[in-house]
Amino acid sequence: MNLTDAKLKNIISFLLKNKKELITLTDYFEYQDIENGMLKIPDYLINVGIKDKIMGLKDVQNYLKDYTVLFQGGCIMLDLKLHIKQLGPVSAKYMFSIKDFRFSEDSTRIYATFQEDVKSLGNIMQSMALKAAISGGTALQKAVKLTNCDFIFIDQHNVMIDLKKFDMIKKISELFEINYVDSSEGCLKFSFYYTGGQKG
Repeated sequence: MNLTDAKLKNIISFLLKNKKELITLTDYFEYQDIENGMLKIPDYLINVGIKDKIMGLKDVQNYLKDYTVLFQGGCIMLDLKLHIKQLGPVSAKYMFSIKDFRFSEDSTRIYATFQEDVKSLGNIMQSMALKAAISGGTALQKAVKLTNCDFIFIDQHNVMIDLKKFDMIKKISELFEINYVDSSEGCLKFSFYYTGGQKG
């Protein structure tokens, strides 16, 4: 481990800046898992614990009306209730399967395959408009293109998310290496170990 003075100060600063959020999050994790180098994120945390924060995000509150996330059977299942201008109410269901997860100082990328089921909940005209809007690809492809998400790369069935543009992720990756384990029994599971910025 190489915990320098600067690294230690950065860790303490990060903890203090985010102390309210971190204290709230501790209710959803078990200390025994952390001692064993395991991080288990329960879907209950996302569906209930931080739902208000997610629904309150400026970038999503105009079209996301509700959501549910499930971690089951090695997959991440996402059920969205949307309301999109001109297209009306829309149901979008996704099943993601993580194929490669790289989280270290060298790389912070997620590779996954996905399936989607997108349906209009509106009238006939809105249903026809939705079909026309997503023709020639998937709804997720269209959404990524329209929102200019430059950290998401996607084709018909595959998606890659590059997290290096987020400062918080960058700081965490300098201190920890994280590996994906599984998505089952209501938990997204990772193993982790402290690197102490050995390559920094």
